[in-house]
Amino acid sequence: MALIDLSQIVNLVYFASFFLIFFYGQRLQVQWQLVSVKRSLGKLERSKTAARQKFVDSISRFQMDKKTVETKIDRLNNSFTITPVSLDPSGIVGKLEHVLDTYDDHLKMEVKAIAPSATESDVNTLSNQLEISIGLDGMFRLVRHFYLLAKKTGGIMALAQLQMALPMIMEEAEAYGAAIDAFAKAQPIGDGVGPLVVSQITAGRQGNELVKDTMVYG
Repeated sequence: MALIDLSQIVNLVYFASFFLIFFYGQRLQVQWQLVSVKRSLGKLERSKTAARQKFVDSISRFQMDKKTVETKIDRLNNSFTITPVSLDPSGIVGKLEHVLDTYDDHLKMEVKAIAPSATESDVNTLSNQLEISIGLDGMFRLVRHFYLLAKKTGGIMALAQLQMALPMIMEEAEAYGAAIDAFAKAQPIGDGVGPLVVSQITAGRQGNELVKDTMVYG
């Protein structure tokens, strides 16, 4: 009798699990994925907060009013660059170059406005830090948008799109986070080692700037 009762209980549990998965399987899957995305979102939030704080600490050497600095940084973090239309590939490289140069000049102008006493070298370093802060903030906002969309609608498609892109976003965010310390210390990164070596070799010699940020030594 006990065996029969146990068998009935097992069957009942089996059918209950089947109907639970059949009717609520997608919802359970969405909730499980949301937990995973939320962990990544937390990492992004910590990274962008750390980058912002390091930029504030760096630029505070030139601007004592920390509240003014934080207000302007929050405004800049909300800025973004609109890329040119790429449907017609003709001339797209020149268009991108113009947009990137304009964006770079704008960041440097904003940094100079916050820290008027900063040297050109300091402005370049600070603008790089600012760009990292803006980039991490943009990644955080993008992931949070899809996370909230999926959480509100329960749409598995929004989560699927996010999970396909999330590994690349997290790798990029990790690289950004690792670079912020190097920029804060004005250390060269990647191709920046080459110009550093040249500057040491040509120390004290007069060069000609043929184009912007490009020096030629005879």
